[in-house]
Amino acid sequence: MRAIADADARENYGIWLRFRERIAAAPSLEAAYVALFREGVDVPPLLVHQLTEILLRHILGAGGRSDRGARRRDAVPDAEDRRDRRTAR
Repeated sequence: MRAIADADARENYGIWLRFRERIAAAPSLEAAYVALFREGVDVPPLLVHQLTEILLRHILGAGGRSDRGARRRDAVPDAEDRRDRRTAR
C-alpha cells in the first residue's frame, strides 16, 4: 500500500481490504453480514448496501427479482402469462 501516493486512495484501499478480509474469514456471506453488525460496522454504508443487495438477490433468486414483479402491469402478457391464465380457470 505504500506504493499508493494519494493518502485518500490509500485509506480507501485499506478499508476495502479490511472488508474483503472480513468476508473471506467468514464461512458464508450471511455469516459475514451478521458479524458486521455484531462486531460493529467499520465500513462505509455503500459496502453494507452492496452486501445486502447480494444477499437479497440470492434470497429472491438468480435474477434478483421475480419475472412477474419486474414487468409493468400494463405490459403485454407473454405466452407464459396466457398459459397460466388458462390453467387457472
